[in-house]
Amino acid sequence: MTTGIQELNFTFINITSMNKEYRQKYYLENKEACLDSMKKWAAENSVHLKEYRRQDYLKNKETRLAKQTAYRIAHAEEISQKQKSHRSAMRRLIDSIAIAYGCQNPECQWVGSFLPCQLEFHHFNPVDKKFQIGKAADFSKKAVAIEVNKCVVLCGCCHALFHVGGVLLNESMLCKVDENLIIEIT
Repeated sequence: MTTGIQELNFTFINITSMNKEYRQKYYLENKEACLDSMKKWAAENSVHLKEYRRQDYLKNKETRLAKQTAYRIAHAEEISQKQKSHRSAMRRLIDSIAIAYGCQNPECQWVGSFLPCQLEFHHFNPVDKKFQIGKAADFSKKAVAIEVNKCVVLCGCCHALFHVGGVLLNESMLCKVDENLIIEIT
C-alpha cells in the first residue's frame, strides 16, 4: 500500500510541475493575448477585485505596515539620498523654466540676464493655486507642470508692482510646459 501512495504522490508532483512549465511556456508564447485576457477579466470583475483588495489590506494591514517600517529603517540613508536627489533635480527644472521665461512684464526695467533667485512664479488666478512653486520640489513632475501652467514668471520687483496695481497681466503670459516640465514652444 505504501508504494501505491508514493507512486501517486510522485505522479501528482510530475503533473503539477509539467502544468507549471506548460503554463509558463504558453504565457511566454502568447504574452499579449494573455495580458489582454487578464485586463478584460479585471475590467469585468473590478468591483470584486476592489473588495478583495480592501479585505486583503485590512487582513494584512499590521504585517504590511511592519514590513514598510522595517524597510524604511533599514534603507533610511538610501531613501534620504533619493529624496535629496529628486528635490535637487526638481529645483533645477523649476529654475530652468523661470530662466527660460524671464520676467513676462513687457515694461520690466531690468537690464541683463536673471538669476533663478530673482524670478518668481505668480499664479494668474490665485483661486486655482494648489501649492507654491517654490515649495514644489517634493511633488511629481506632472503635478508641478499643472501648477506651473497656471503661473506667470515675474521678477521680484515686477511681482511686487503687480500686487500694488502697477503691472497688468494677461493669459498670453502664462507658462506652457508639458508633464515632463519641458517648455512647449508655440
